[in-house]
Amino acid sequence: MEKQRGSKQQRINRKRQTLIIQKFFFLLTGIYGILLVIRSASSISFSAGLVFPVITLFCTGMYVLFHIRRKWFWPGTAGMFLVFGISAALQWDLFAEQTLALAGSLTGTEHGEQNVTFPVLLIMLILSGVFFALEIIWEKHWLPYIVTTVMMAGAPLFGIHVSVGSVLLCLIFQILFWTIHTAGREKNQDLSAADGNRSRMSLPARCTAFMGAVLSGLICISVFVTSVWGTELSDAVSGGEGFLSRSFQRITGRDQQSVADGHVSSGNNYRTGGYSA
Repeated sequence: MEKQRGSKQQRINRKRQTLIIQKFFFLLTGIYGILLVIRSASSISFSAGLVFPVITLFCTGMYVLFHIRRKWFWPGTAGMFLVFGISAALQWDLFAEQTLALAGSLTGTEHGEQNVTFPVLLIMLILSGVFFALEIIWEKHWLPYIVTTVMMAGAPLFGIHVSVGSVLLCLIFQILFWTIHTAGREKNQDLSAADGNRSRMSLPARCTAFMGAVLSGLICISVFVTSVWGTELSDAVSGGEGFLSRSFQRITGRDQQSVADGHVSSGNNYRTGGYSA
């Protein structure tokens, strides 16, 4: 009896360790997806050879501290932020210049491609820390889900053409983490429930896994469709976006306001019957 109990506990521990490793890689997929969305912007650029390794090392450091030396997690994380703060202070002129360039690109006051490696690195370090705390420590998925959804949905409004890879990574992050958290909650309910109710209470977990499989299949189909008919779909979306933009300008009167503000009209500006050289 004791031997069976010990082997069962070993299987549980192996599954728990495997789940911990899976969560870490799923977290990286979400972070990488957001980085690819930012990199798709035509007005800004950053050094991928610096940002991706630093973010990976930062997430790895938090993972090791939390699961191996948990009492050092918060001091260690604060120490990593301190190292970046010292680096930014030593390169303060460059950091401030790139921060202003990023703000100008977002507001439209800066034109051309701007190198914003330091601000992107700072933003992603903060975002990685928040995602790690919510997903790994507190197991709260709703805020990262909202952030990734808003970035994918709002990117076209800023003229960012989101790549298939970034969408795929963000969807993998959303689906798998949501499935893990839901299944974990249902498993805890099953353990605390009576034997006769276990099969009935585990149904939501099975439904969640089924929905995850369905969504994964839809992702594969969407990737295939966009790879084959990507140009046609892009033209259709651009045409629809242009129609909505023109309709919005007519409703709000912004198309007439642009002429009154001194913009040159592309139409015929000569008077009827007048002489033109």
